[in-house]
Amino acid sequence: MPTRCAVRPTSPASLRQDHEMDTLTDRAENQIRLQRTLAGILGVPPSAIDDSASPQTISSWDSLNHLNLVMAFEQEFAVSLSVDDALEMRSVGHIRAVLAQHGVDC
Repeated sequence: MPTRCAVRPTSPASLRQDHEMDTLTDRAENQIRLQRTLAGILGVPPSAIDDSASPQTISSWDSLNHLNLVMAFEQEFAVSLSVDDALEMRSVGHIRAVLAQHGVDC
């Protein structure tokens, strides 16, 4: 005799809460991915990465590593970044803003 699964009714409020939790989880995961990518390429501890981190505050963030970061972000987040996007990425805060323009919330 087949077993039947009980279907739990869901309210719009619980669906909204689930979506908000998924969004928060996605954002937290993206933040970790962003921080891990930056730290790995720049060779700094993740604790050195905050929104104000920039080529002026991290000596290993030179032009070559900037290009490496752009390519890594494209691969990590499955986005295609333009030259203008790369030029806008003057700090971690700016990187977050550019990624947000491409649908990546971090």
